[in-house]
This record gives sequence, structure tokens and C-alpha cells, in this order.
Amino acid sequence: ITIKPTRVVIFHQPYKQIDCSPNRPDDFANRLSALTGFRAECIPGEMSGSPTNTYTGTFTIWINGEYPNTTALTFELALTIGQGKVDTIVNALRTVAAQAAS
Repeated sequence: ITIKPTRVVIFHQPYKQIDCSPNRPDDFANRLSALTGFRAECIPGEMSGSPTNTYTGTFTIWINGEYPNTTALTFELALTIGQGKVDTIVNALRTVAAQAAS
């Protein structure tokens, strides 16, 4: 079986935001933001090609470069996160997955 994801979410810490997806539309990040309450905003220096880009080896940049039909983004958790917020994130991911499948 060959897996061809259309969306990939990487979890990281500690910025408490959803990072923008380099060179991709913002709709995926904005939808997760609306469902979870985390702000969707580019981390400074993250954008590929930006003069301040100090993160040239990020996983999202690599995925988006290797798989042109995939949108990857980094969901930055806070330093600590409670079970309620984890449940909210899980439900948001289920919601966007179900919407993509229909």
C-alpha cells in the first residue's frame, strides 16, 4: 500500500500557535485555529525564501517540497497542555479529516 497524504500535522512546542504552512494556502491552518482556539500565525523566520529564514531544515518545508499535493503544518503546543485542550485538538483533527473524506 502506498500512502499519499493530503495533510500532515506535526506537533511541537512551545509557541502555542499553529504555524503557517510554507508555500501553501492558509485554509487548513485557519480551520484548525477556528476549531481549537490556537492562533494561526507564521513563526518569524519560518517562511521558505524569507530573508530572515533561520529554519531551513524544517519538516514542513521538506514535506511540502517533496510532496506537491500535501499540505504540512506545525501545530505548536504550549509548554504544558491539559487533557481538555488535547481532546479539543483531537476532535478538531477528526472534524477536518471527516470533511476532507466527504
